[in-house]
Amino acid sequence: AMHPEGDPVDADDQVTYTLTFGNPGTQARSDVVLRARLPHGATPVDTSEVVFLPESETIEWDLGTVEPGESGQRQFTILVPGGVGNGELLINDA
Repeated sequence: AMHPEGDPVDADDQVTYTLTFGNPGTQARSDVVLRARLPHGATPVDTSEVVFLPESETIEWDLGTVEPGESGQRQFTILVPGGVGNGELLINDA
């Protein structure tokens, strides 16, 4: 699940998203990568803990192995594109 903080927002504002992940299964999952697609034209504010792939407008975290029952959260902040108009929706997914 992905949830933004701050709604509504204006052009050039910063918005922080929280992603929640988990492994509800009974076996560990290895080589897990958590990805989030950014709203079109948005850029991450800080890429020190994520990999930013500008061509696909995604960021990702290498989580490694996620054990059964393990869950966690990751946060990222974007800069809302300057051309965003009043009432325009920012659409993204994880």
